[in-house]
Amino acid sequence: MLGAVILSLPFFSLLSVAKKQTTTLSGATIQQLEKNIPELMKKDGVPGLAIAVIRGGKTTWVHGFGIKEAQSNQPVMEDTVFEAASLSKPVFTYGVLKLVDQGRLGLDVPLTTYLPKPFVAGDERLAKITARIVLSHRTGFPNWPADDGSVSIYFKPGERFSYSGEGYIYLQRVVEQITGKALNDYMTEAVFTPLGMTSSSYVWRQTLMP
Repeated sequence: MLGAVILSLPFFSLLSVAKKQTTTLSGATIQQLEKNIPELMKKDGVPGLAIAVIRGGKTTWVHGFGIKEAQSNQPVMEDTVFEAASLSKPVFTYGVLKLVDQGRLGLDVPLTTYLPKPFVAGDERLAKITARIVLSHRTGFPNWPADDGSVSIYFKPGERFSYSGEGYIYLQRVVEQITGKALNDYMTEAVFTPLGMTSSSYVWRQTLMP
């Protein structure tokens, strides 16, 4: 389920809505943003976006620009839900590290030890892949599987950096095996709910629509 949010995992989608806090942004800064952002959107062909300014750990300003749907010409609002794509990877990483803190997952333990069957069959190099190697994109996996759905290791794990959504899919399966829960259920319980991320999910649900 790690999907297109992110990551660009085929099924890792994180949807989040920023919330206003009491802290405010200066009028001059807001005017500059409201002038520059539409110009940049026009230049790069971006139909709609929402932006949040965060200072001192607080969301100081949130604003929507452009439209969210061409046919209806509906404007982007502060609570418009977006697919976050690979921005969900660091959020997933936070959930993984909580399992590490709890002693349920070892950063440097081969992931093969957690699953009943290998993620890739017939390749001894799979035993070298750990959570640390997945999170640092050094698995040797491609970003996407082959057209037939198969996944291969293209270089020695840990040897070098190569962005890979498939590596995160592998780690997702380990997380689900360890917790006994679907990824979104675990992330909701361990991350979204404790952090007040009420509009975030790795799977689509109709209640996300404003």
